[in-house]
Amino acid sequence: MVEWVNDFYLVLHGFIMMEKNKNTRNKDNEVNEPAVVYQPEGPLTFEKVWQMFQETDKKFRETDKKFKETDRKFQDTDRKFQDTDRKFQDTDRKFQDTDRKFQDTERIMKEQSKETLQSIRELKEEYKDRWGELVESLVSGNLLRILKARNFLVHKVSPRVRNYKGEPNYELDLVASNGDEVVVVEVKSSLNVEAVKHFISQLQLVRNHSRRFRKQRMIGAVAYLKDHCDAARMAMNRGLLVIRATGESAAILNDEDFKPIRF
Repeated sequence: MVEWVNDFYLVLHGFIMMEKNKNTRNKDNEVNEPAVVYQPEGPLTFEKVWQMFQETDKKFRETDKKFKETDRKFQDTDRKFQDTDRKFQDTDRKFQDTDRKFQDTERIMKEQSKETLQSIRELKEEYKDRWGELVESLVSGNLLRILKARNFLVHKVSPRVRNYKGEPNYELDLVASNGDEVVVVEVKSSLNVEAVKHFISQLQLVRNHSRRFRKQRMIGAVAYLKDHCDAARMAMNRGLLVIRATGESAAILNDEDFKPIRF
């Protein structure tokens, strides 16, 4: 209110000064320009000045109202931004929860994959054992007959012969013997080169460390269902008998004049 009165006073003062200088002339008899430039329609009166201040005050009030509305809109906009930020935070939290769920799912799948792989390995090992048992059954049922046909006069077949206590570990699939001579048979569903090499090293181990076969002549033989990389030929070249399981029987593949190595 004080500012409005001051403004009114200044304008009124200017009006008075303008009226005072209206007919003042300089030394050249020229009319001086008024101190305040104002071009009203008709003579300027107190009522016109008062009306002008009322209109100005109205405009100030309207401007103040618009500023308040603008401020309210800014407040609404700020509140909307806060709501949007909160929604973004909620969305980010949901994304984090989803990512954590994906990680948990991935971990569970990996654990299940490990269990599945382990089950596959166990099934594969069981499959190999079953095939080994099948081939062993095919060979053992015909072993005495096919060995006697080659003049190996054995009369007893023992499966799964293991080491005595205190001896190096070994396990022999089939052992055909007559007291003086033994034929040790390694049975494989699939014969490969590494299996032949390992079997020869086992025969040497048994010969050097087994009390059971110390005084007996020992012959090695490999029996198989499938041959990989011509491992059967390698076994023959190393002095082993080679027996192939065929259908419901087994047969020695070595030539009739083949002389096996005695370990």
